[in-house]
Amino acid sequence: MTVADPEEAAWQKITPQFLPPVQPEPPYFAGKMIRFPGKFDPNSPQHFFFRKKFTLSEKPVKACLQFLADDAAEVFINGKSAASCDTWRKVKVVDVSNLLVSGTNLLAVNHWNHHGSTGLLIELYCEFQDGSFVRINS
Repeated sequence: MTVADPEEAAWQKITPQFLPPVQPEPPYFAGKMIRFPGKFDPNSPQHFFFRKKFTLSEKPVKACLQFLADDAAEVFINGKSAASCDTWRKVKVVDVSNLLVSGTNLLAVNHWNHHGSTGLLIELYCEFQDGSFVRINS
């Protein structure tokens, strides 16, 4: 077996090529898992509520909500139920384009855990008419 010399002139002629930037598609998450910050009894159920207000400059042409929760969660957008999940093992992905408005919006989560450690990972991806996009992450 012949091994090429890493200092060979041929290696030095290689120009790096990069793929054009592609916006990530779900279920890629840019956010971080929300974990319970304090001590709790792992054998007792926990119940949490999360809210986040955000502003959109225009109504998105496409909006995708993706999340998972340990153990379960229901997500609301502007007071309407968007989706629920009952496992952390599978990402829930739903189209929520019809629930968002231009201006102020509210994302709310009702999250509960039956026992053991808990966490919530959520992201809202909004794409606009001009192709730009925004991510609202946990």
